[in-house]
Amino acid sequence: MRDCEALIWKWIYNDVNGVLNTLLTNLGLVERPILFLADPKLALWSVLIAAIWQGSPFWTMTFLAGLQAIPRELYEAAAIDGANPLQQYFRITLPLLTPVITVTVMLSAIWTSNAIQYVYILTNGGPANATETFPLLAYHEGMTAYDLGIASAIPLVFFPIFAILIYFLTRRMLRQEG
Repeated sequence: MRDCEALIWKWIYNDVNGVLNTLLTNLGLVERPILFLADPKLALWSVLIAAIWQGSPFWTMTFLAGLQAIPRELYEAAAIDGANPLQQYFRITLPLLTPVITVTVMLSAIWTSNAIQYVYILTNGGPANATETFPLLAYHEGMTAYDLGIASAIPLVFFPIFAILIYFLTRRMLRQEG
């Protein structure tokens, strides 16, 4: 399914008949098409926007579940004590959502950094390797350069980074709960 979504984004960003360029040109905001996937300065941002869009349902559902887990009585008590909505947000909502935010960011970072669909379909790591990620580099080394040793070593270099990140985030979450 992600492949189909990436193909849709490739069509949206297309410089000749893409939806975004057609819209921008018809509205008179640009005179000539923008090369979203061919410009090294825009390619990474274009891929990031597509990846964020793909992950937005996961973020929305986890934040909704986190918000529904906050007891209404806390807000009622805060309102009785005279807290305005902004104070309620910073004193109740945000502190109680911090573990949900931490876990969601951690899982999204792991899933996004390990996925190659968007980068492979949209830019294939280009232009000028501006969007190349570790998994895509491993794929290129293994499948196009036929160097399976390097291709298998690349994820092993990346693993300790995630292990350290997960360790510190988990430690922080447990310290907040205890």
